[in-house]
Amino acid sequence: MDRNAANDYRIIAHELQAFSPELAARPVIIAANKMDMEGSEEGLRALQEAVSPHVVWPISALSGAGIDALMWEVRRVLDITPKPEVQTVEPALKPVVHGFSLEFDDKEGVRVVGDIEERASMTLWGNPHAEEYFLEYLRRRGLEGMLRRAHVADNTPVRIGEGTFYWREGELVLE
Repeated sequence: MDRNAANDYRIIAHELQAFSPELAARPVIIAANKMDMEGSEEGLRALQEAVSPHVVWPISALSGAGIDALMWEVRRVLDITPKPEVQTVEPALKPVVHGFSLEFDDKEGVRVVGDIEERASMTLWGNPHAEEYFLEYLRRRGLEGMLRRAHVADNTPVRIGEGTFYWREGELVLE
């Protein structure tokens, strides 16, 4: 299947505009690679027509043809383009939480709160492999021992983040 470089350019330009209008307004340099291939001249002409008034720089990464001219153009554009304002964003520092605890609710069962919640937020819920992996992590962290010591009743839901496990016959299980 032949790629349509002009269409690819339009898609990328549209996505860039949607992502950041400021970034999309920056200068554009377009390089057309694989100019060493047979029939590449036709594609180059079509691309040049589609992206006019932008200049298309024909290159061949394989042979190196056109690379020096392209790099000089990149240097020239960088020299004349004002640097964007850098906006520094102060990182939001989350308090460090070590450990976890149980919260009991007659209607909801048991909710596990603490540092395990962050790990739960990274779990791909609905994926049995990811859920089993997280369940094994909970066992290694000692959650089952904590549930035993708390005398949690059989068939009690145990909620962690978006996930729900069940306490059955002295062990944590997936439904």
